[in-house]
Amino acid sequence: MDTINIGYVGAGGNTRSRHIPEFSKIKGVKHFGVSNRSFESSQSVANDFGIDEIFLDWRDLVNHPNIHAVCIGTWPDMHAEISIAALAAGKHVLCEARMARSLIEAESMSAAYKESKGLVFQIVPAPFSFQFDKTIKRFFKENTYGLLRYANVVNTNSSYSSAETPMSWRQDILKSGKNILTMGIFYETFSRWIDENPEWLIAHGDTYTQVRYSLLSRQLENVRIPDIVSILSGYKSGTRVDYHFGGLTHGSGKAEITLTFEEATFILNFNQDSFMIYTHEFPEGREYLVKKEDQAGWSVEEDFVNSIRMGTAVHLTSVEKGLEYMKFTDLVHQSCRHSGMRVNWF
Repeated sequence: MDTINIGYVGAGGNTRSRHIPEFSKIKGVKHFGVSNRSFESSQSVANDFGIDEIFLDWRDLVNHPNIHAVCIGTWPDMHAEISIAALAAGKHVLCEARMARSLIEAESMSAAYKESKGLVFQIVPAPFSFQFDKTIKRFFKENTYGLLRYANVVNTNSSYSSAETPMSWRQDILKSGKNILTMGIFYETFSRWIDENPEWLIAHGDTYTQVRYSLLSRQLENVRIPDIVSILSGYKSGTRVDYHFGGLTHGSGKAEITLTFEEATFILNFNQDSFMIYTHEFPEGREYLVKKEDQAGWSVEEDFVNSIRMGTAVHLTSVEKGLEYMKFTDLVHQSCRHSGMRVNWF
């Protein structure tokens, strides 16, 4: 396909800052239409990026015969409905993460994809670890430092530290679903490296500010998404992985993944963009230098177009991988609802 006409449903921050500019760099890709939450916001996007058509109803965009692919940048509450409609209309789909609000919705998207004939369905991937992924995958594949004994995944910030902060769409279970803070995006990152899912997990979450003013409803709403969540998980290989996500930390917070192998410990600090190795020989640690040829950057839109034109498989992030982190999200939700009950993988 020489020319690919793309329609945008929901042109939020990531679509405006990433997807549209990156698609603009690819020869033969055209911004055909946009459907945002209002005519005014659609007009603004169209003016900024030279988009020809404005659609008041996203269904008209999805069903337009001249559109080949749909880029979905809405909140998660619309991902399933739009994706399924786009696939049914014969359109390729690039869907913003999180994949959906729930596992049930994600499974309906997967079923629609399986019924489609030769269409590409790609979920926008977690971007934090692109430059480290190839190196860490090799550690696992080649057993470079022995087996992974333990991993710790932490992301804390100040999003919910003030009780006066309005309730965001990420805290609105009707908009965001069962997603908690950055849990899904960090689980997706870790799951790229290890070729298995946990056998079991135990999770506990707490909500300290239980009522907030909603900018969407313009009234006080009950908060049903935890302010913090801690997760313990075990793998068949013997690996133990603990997660902690919190929005109550004052200051800059922490964004780290610690990997403890038999012969070395690695700490990825995403806030400082550092990759440290600790061994018996270097107990105080030193920077681990990733080979230049192993470093990767953002290429989501290019990968999507290549999959359409050349039939290459989607690897970041496929529907199958999206289903895995939605299963994880669902299990965490189950465990939290039952006061930290141990739940097993499907």
